[in-house]
Amino acid sequence: MEPTIPEGSYILGLRIHGELQCGDIVIFRLGGRNLVKRIAAVLGDVVYVDENTFNIRINNILKGATKIIEVPERHFYMLGDYPAESFDSRYWDNPFIHEDNILARLFTK
Repeated sequence: MEPTIPEGSYILGLRIHGELQCGDIVIFRLGGRNLVKRIAAVLGDVVYVDENTFNIRINNILKGATKIIEVPERHFYMLGDYPAESFDSRYWDNPFIHEDNILARLFTK
């Protein structure tokens, strides 16, 4: 999540109160690990992915898109803030995180 959260930073997550939305940074479980990413797309959003370049667009057609997916109910599409170095939804076998796997929303001031 660099540059937003520099390597070695301590973070504080709050149990979720209210709805999660695009732009929220969350802590979640994936493959037995806790990860921190930003919610990029929510229910009903359409994600266009070019799997050759890993460029994405949300709700905006991407010429050359090789994959077009819609975010299902109770799921989120996650991206890191430094896309060139982020292992995020673009690369996962299942690109969505179920809401039950979200542990907390990151506390920011």
